[in-house]
Amino acid sequence: MKGMEMRPREHELWLGDLRARFVDVARKRVPAEAVEDVVQEALTVVHTKGTGAAETERPPLPWCFQVLRNVVGNYYQRQRTRDAAAQPGSASRAHMEEITGGRPDPTPLEALERSETARLLRAAVAELASLDRLCGSLLRSLLEETAPARRGGAPSTSYVRAFRCRQKLKAILLRRGVLA
Repeated sequence: MKGMEMRPREHELWLGDLRARFVDVARKRVPAEAVEDVVQEALTVVHTKGTGAAETERPPLPWCFQVLRNVVGNYYQRQRTRDAAAQPGSASRAHMEEITGGRPDPTPLEALERSETARLLRAAVAELASLDRLCGSLLRSLLEETAPARRGGAPSTSYVRAFRCRQKLKAILLRRGVLA
C-alpha cells in the first residue's frame, strides 16, 4: 500500500493522532465499554497490514477509516450472535450448549472433542435401539435428561435393566473403537 514516507518518530505521532480520531468516531458508533477494544483492534490492523516494510510508510487515511468501519461491523455481528445465543430456547443457544457442554469458555479443541463424543454416543445408542427397543428408550431418556417411562416391578429391576443396557452400549462402543 503506497502512502506518505515518515520517520519512525513521525510514525508514532501519526498513529497517536489516528488513534484519537478513531476514538472520536468509535464513541459515536459503539457502546462506551467497547470503544477501546474496537479502536485497538482497528489500530492493530492498520499497523500490521497498512505500514510498509520499514514501518515508515503510512497507509491512506480512507483505507484506515474503512478498517475502522469493518471492525465496528464485526463488533455488531459478534453482538448479534451473542444475543441470539443468550435467548432461552433459541436454536443458537441449543447449538452453543451442545458444542460447549454448558461451559462458558471451552477451548476449540474441547468443544470439538465434546461435539464428536456426543455424535458417536448418539450413533451407538441408535444402533442399540435398533437391537433392543427398551434399552434404546432408556438410554435416550438418560441422554436427554428426561425421566424414563417406568415399567412395573421392583425398583431394583430398573437398576438391573439400566445396568444391562449400559453393558450393551459399552460393548457397541468398544466394537466401534470409541472406548479402549
